[in-house]
Amino acid sequence: MNGEWPEFVQALGIAAAAVIGSWQVHTATKVRDLEKRLVAIEEERDKIRQLLRSAIRHIRDWMEWSRTHIPGVPPPPLPDDLRDEV
Repeated sequence: MNGEWPEFVQALGIAAAAVIGSWQVHTATKVRDLEKRLVAIEEERDKIRQLLRSAIRHIRDWMEWSRTHIPGVPPPPLPDDLRDEV
């Protein structure tokens, strides 16, 4: 078996390299997919953050308007970015 060891080690190395290469492709694909999901989540977070800030400003406008309301004066208009949310 002494003469077969180099061939065995070489075959083992080739098999290990194939497994590692396949794993790297799989991992790279997963990382790419996760990066895409992260971008989508960050964009959604930014949209929600913008809507929240706009809603808070609008609530503050309403609170101020209600303190100083004079009959016949219309309430503050709804911000454009909240129209689809309300």
